[in-house]
This record gives sequence, structure tokens and C-alpha cells, in this order.
Amino acid sequence: MKGIRIIIIMVLFGSLIPAGAHAIVEIAGYGGCARGSHIVHYPERETDRAKGLQFGGHAHLTASLYPVQIGAGLFHNSSTIDTRKDGGDMDVIRRTTGFSLALQISIPDTGLAVYGKGGFSFYDHYILKPDAGQRRTKGRLFSTSTAGAGLAFALTGPLWLFTEYMFLNSKYDNNDREFFRNHSVNVGLKLSL
Repeated sequence: MKGIRIIIIMVLFGSLIPAGAHAIVEIAGYGGCARGSHIVHYPERETDRAKGLQFGGHAHLTASLYPVQIGAGLFHNSSTIDTRKDGGDMDVIRRTTGFSLALQISIPDTGLAVYGKGGFSFYDHYILKPDAGQRRTKGRLFSTSTAGAGLAFALTGPLWLFTEYMFLNSKYDNNDREFFRNHSVNVGLKLSL
């Protein structure tokens, strides 16, 4: 949490620096494949292997002092995951919306940039849709943390192509008895205005 405060202060401070700095808006969208697990500890520990497709995006206000760019804003991630355990099968729809931070460093004279990002959700929920039985919906405030890293390539003007790794960890009760953990690889486009 202390690291998040430091990054927020850096973004605010960076936006006040007049010489060589400018504020921009960055809008990105992505799609990719997610793999992970759904773990439940009651009445006993059960782990569902999960895989599926996901998509999402973010909108950041950024401050930059070349070659460093810092951004803060909102993100949304949705995934449709297929889980299988002990011969059973069910679909899970997950949606997460929250606050994100990003730090990007451009590599001079290459059109490439490396970046890292992280954040937390304002709200996360899932819908379990088993082949047989009742649908189940569960949601929680401030339940998900995210972290990721990627590589971006400048295409033309303000348009960038990027690929990234992202990790989402979603907890659904106070005792850590139920959670999703997903690893994903995404490809997307972002526009820096």
C-alpha cells in the first residue's frame, strides 16, 4: 500500500513539472488467454483448474518526462473461464473494475517501451454456471489485486501495439477461504493522446 501512495504522489508531482513534461490521456484495449485456479477451502479444499478468454482495457491520465511515463486511472477486465474438476464442468464469468497505475520506460531510438502496472478493484464479481444445478453469483468490494508487465511497440503517431503478462488475485471472503488466481497473456492496442 505504501508503494501505491508513492506512485500516486509521483504522478501528481510529475504533472506539475512544467519543463519538458506534458500530461496526456492513454486509452488501451486488449484480449488474451487466461489460465489459473478457483480455490475453495470449505467444507474442504477444492481446486478447479480454469482456462479461457479474457478482454479488457484501461484509461489513464499520464505525466511524462522522456523516457519515463507514469499513468493512473481506471481499468476493467472480463473473462469467460471454463473450469473442470473431478469430471464436472462449469463456466465462470468474471468482471473486475478498479484503479490502476502504470510506469513505462521508452527505449530511445527503437520505438519500444517496457512497462509495469498494478492496481486493485473497486468491485469484482463472478457468475458460476454449472452444467447441472443452480447458478451462483458472488461479488465483493476491493477484493482483487493485479500486477503485470509488458512490451509496447510504437506503430504510427500515437498508436502502440503491446503484449503483456497479467496476474489477478481475487479474494471473496475475509478468511481467504475462496479465491481466484489467474495468469494471462494479452495482446492489445493503446492510443496516447
